[in-house]
Amino acid sequence: MYKHIVFDIDGTLLNTEYMILHSLQDTLDELLGIFYETYTLDFTLRITGEAALKQLKINNFLETM
Repeated sequence: MYKHIVFDIDGTLLNTEYMILHSLQDTLDELLGIFYETYTLDFTLRITGEAALKQLKINNFLETM
Protein backbone atom coordinates (compact mmCIF):
# COMPACT_ATOMS: atom_id res chain seq x y z
CA MET A 1 0.00 0.00 0.00
CA TYR A 2 1.28 3.44 -0.93
CA LYS A 3 1.24 6.32 1.53
CA HIS A 4 2.13 8.99 -1.03
CA ILE A 5 2.10 9.39 -4.76
CA VAL A 6 4.27 12.06 -6.36
CA PHE A 7 3.92 13.13 -9.97
CA ASP A 8 4.76 16.08 -12.15
CA ILE A 9 1.68 17.97 -13.33
CA ASP A 10 3.32 20.35 -15.82
CA GLY A 11 4.35 18.45 -18.92
CA THR A 12 2.54 15.35 -17.71
CA LEU A 13 -1.10 16.21 -17.05
CA LEU A 14 -0.95 19.82 -18.23
CA ASN A 15 1.19 21.60 -20.77
CA THR A 16 1.52 25.22 -19.64
CA GLU A 17 4.20 26.16 -22.19
CA TYR A 18 1.64 27.68 -24.59
CA MET A 19 0.01 29.70 -21.82
CA ILE A 20 3.30 30.96 -20.39
CA LEU A 21 4.73 32.03 -23.75
CA HIS A 22 1.55 33.78 -24.89
CA SER A 23 1.19 35.54 -21.53
CA LEU A 24 4.75 36.83 -21.80
CA GLN A 25 4.18 37.83 -25.41
CA ASP A 26 1.01 39.76 -24.52
CA THR A 27 2.64 41.43 -21.51
CA LEU A 28 5.65 42.63 -23.49
CA ASP A 29 3.43 43.91 -26.27
CA GLU A 30 0.93 45.66 -24.00
CA LEU A 31 3.30 47.21 -21.46
CA LEU A 32 6.34 47.91 -23.61
CA GLY A 33 4.96 47.97 -27.15
CA ILE A 34 7.43 45.26 -28.18
CA PHE A 35 6.04 42.30 -30.12
CA TYR A 36 7.93 39.01 -30.08
CA GLU A 37 6.92 35.83 -31.85
CA THR A 38 6.40 33.09 -29.26
CA TYR A 39 9.10 30.88 -30.79
CA THR A 40 11.65 33.61 -30.03
CA LEU A 41 10.62 33.57 -26.36
CA ASP A 42 10.86 29.84 -25.71
CA PHE A 43 14.32 30.25 -24.16
CA THR A 44 12.58 31.94 -21.22
CA LEU A 45 11.08 28.63 -20.14
CA ARG A 46 14.49 27.33 -19.08
CA ILE A 47 15.79 30.32 -17.10
CA THR A 48 14.65 32.62 -14.31
CA GLY A 49 12.39 35.57 -15.00
CA GLU A 50 15.16 37.98 -14.06
CA ALA A 51 17.57 36.30 -16.47
CA ALA A 52 14.94 36.35 -19.22
CA LEU A 53 14.37 40.09 -18.81
CA LYS A 54 18.12 40.68 -18.95
CA GLN A 55 18.43 38.66 -22.15
CA LEU A 56 15.51 40.59 -23.62
CA LYS A 57 17.38 43.78 -22.60
CA ILE A 58 14.50 44.95 -20.40
CA ASN A 59 16.14 46.73 -17.49
CA ASN A 60 13.34 49.02 -16.36
CA PHE A 61 10.38 46.64 -16.31
CA LEU A 62 9.03 47.82 -12.94
CA GLU A 63 9.23 51.47 -14.03
CA THR A 64 6.76 50.77 -16.85
CA MET A 65 4.06 49.58 -14.46
